[in-house]
Amino acid sequence: MPVEGRAVIGADYPEALTDFFLTFLRISPTTLRTLVEALVSLGESRSSVESIKEMIKAINRKDPERQDLESLATSNVLPIRRHVSHGSITLGNLQETFAIIDNTKLSAIFQDHVDLLDFSLEEVHELAPFLGGLGLQSKYLSRLYTTQTSCDENGTADERLTRKFTDRAYEILR
Repeated sequence: MPVEGRAVIGADYPEALTDFFLTFLRISPTTLRTLVEALVSLGESRSSVESIKEMIKAINRKDPERQDLESLATSNVLPIRRHVSHGSITLGNLQETFAIIDNTKLSAIFQDHVDLLDFSLEEVHELAPFLGGLGLQSKYLSRLYTTQTSCDENGTADERLTRKFTDRAYEILR
């Protein structure tokens, strides 16, 4: 991923020359800190969603920790698909209300009702180090939704069926 003001030379030269660049020319490899700063810069310059995503993936490959990503807390660098504007994608920050896809069924149910981080289920799995480093575990759809069951006013609890169901559930789950 190109970083503004720096050249990417790794793809242009054989790996055998790595020592030459690092030792003789004293060219430093890209660091996690450099990538995070570049992501903040991309967010500030309102770069394309694709370039933001590519930088996020580059950061993810470095296995970031929470302290590495602290500078992203208020930066608008997260691609969020907005349900109100029919799926348009804008850049948001950690304080915004959005969810992360971690279940295809839940995604299908909530995609028209909730703002979602614009990554596929597969990408979310790949981005676990980055998302974990940002502390976004509480924004996964499976942790945000609850299931409720109700019946009309004439409904009554059947203790025998409830016990039978509980016993079967216990046998299945043990």
